[in-house]
Amino acid sequence: MPWLGYFYKIAHCDTFVILDNVDFQQGNHNSITNRTKIKCNGEEKFFTICVKKNNESKLIKDIVIDKQATNIK
Repeated sequence: MPWLGYFYKIAHCDTFVILDNVDFQQGNHNSITNRTKIKCNGEEKFFTICVKKNNESKLIKDIVIDKQATNIK
């Protein structure tokens, strides 16, 4: 779930480009491709979506959500 400022930027730009054929970056503390910060009881916490390993491709468009690890039904 993107931060609210993201939607503000989309609404106020002339052209919006979705990059789905770029590298999926995961594994370092700066990577936010599959996580976002949320406020819970006034405290910032990370909300992370678990993804399945993919040895063939590292592109965002080829990443699959691991529903079992994330408890999505």
